[in-house]
Amino acid sequence: MKYEFINIYNNPLDIDTCLSKEIKKFYSFALNYYKKDLDKRTIYLFVRYVESFERFMFFQYPNITSINEISEKHIISFKDFCIDGLNNRKTTVNSKLTALRYFFKYLSEEGLIDYNFALNVSNFKIDGKLPTHFTTSQLKVLFSQMREFPYGIRDVVISKLVLTTGIEIQDILNLKLYDIDINNKLLTLPDHQYPLGDSIIVDLKNYLSIRNEINSKSSDFLFLSRVGTPYSIRSFQLLFKKAITYTDIPVDLSPRFLKMTFLYNMAKVVKEEELKTISNQNKVEQYYSLLKNPLQNII
Repeated sequence: MKYEFINIYNNPLDIDTCLSKEIKKFYSFALNYYKKDLDKRTIYLFVRYVESFERFMFFQYPNITSINEISEKHIISFKDFCIDGLNNRKTTVNSKLTALRYFFKYLSEEGLIDYNFALNVSNFKIDGKLPTHFTTSQLKVLFSQMREFPYGIRDVVISKLVLTTGIEIQDILNLKLYDIDINNKLLTLPDHQYPLGDSIIVDLKNYLSIRNEINSKSSDFLFLSRVGTPYSIRSFQLLFKKAITYTDIPVDLSPRFLKMTFLYNMAKVVKEEELKTISNQNKVEQYYSLLKNPLQNII
C-alpha cells in the first residue's frame, strides 16, 4: 500500500489533534501509576509510540476529530502502516501495540472510550529467535571495522562503555568530559561510580587526542561529532549499522544488543539478585563487580 504522506510523516505536527491533550495527560499519569512496572525510559518510549499513532491518524484519517471516533480498525491500519510504510520490524510493531494498549486503557478508565479495544489487536508472531548478544569474536571484528572509519575510535569507546558498565547509550552520549577520570580509571556520575578496565582506558586516551582536534566549539560533552557538536544517537546508530554491513556479522545485531551482551556476560560471574541490582543501577558498591566482567580486558 502506498502512503503519500510518508515523506513528511516524521515531521512534528504544527497543530493539536484530538489526541494531543490526552497524550500529555497520559505521560503524567504513567509516570505516577506505572512507575513500579515501567521505568521512565520505557514510559517515554511508549509516549513516542502513541505520538507515532497520532501522526498516522492525522495524515491517514484527517476526518477523525474526536477520540470516540477511533476504533479497532484504526489500530489495525496503523499496524499495517508500521510494516508496509515504515518498514518496522515485527518486534518493534509489537512494542508499539503494547504502548497503545496502555494508552487506550488509560482512555477507557477516564471514560473517553467505552472499552480498551486495543486489546483486540493481536501481536505479530515472531518466527525464530533473534540474536540476543554479540560474541567476543564478533565484537573484535566490529571494533576493527569501526577503527577504519574517521573518528571511529569514538564509536568503539561508546560501545565498550555499554559493554563494560551497562549504561544506556543515550546516557553515555550525555556524558561530560569531567565525568571521566583517566588516572583513576573511573567514570563518575551522580550516585554511581563505574570502574573502567585497561583496554577501554587505552581507547579513551586515543579518542581524547582526536577529540581535541574536533572540539571547535569548546564543548563539555565527551563525545563529539566531526564538526564539534554533541554526538547524536542517530549518528551512532548509522555508523554502527555501516560497520555491521562491512562484516559477516548478522544484520539483526544492532546497538541495542550491546546492553544485552553486557547482561549476558555479567550473568556468568554474579548471582541473579546482584545482576538485577546492576542492571537497575541501584547501589554504588555493586558496580565494583563490573571488574569481574569478562569483557573488560578482552575487547
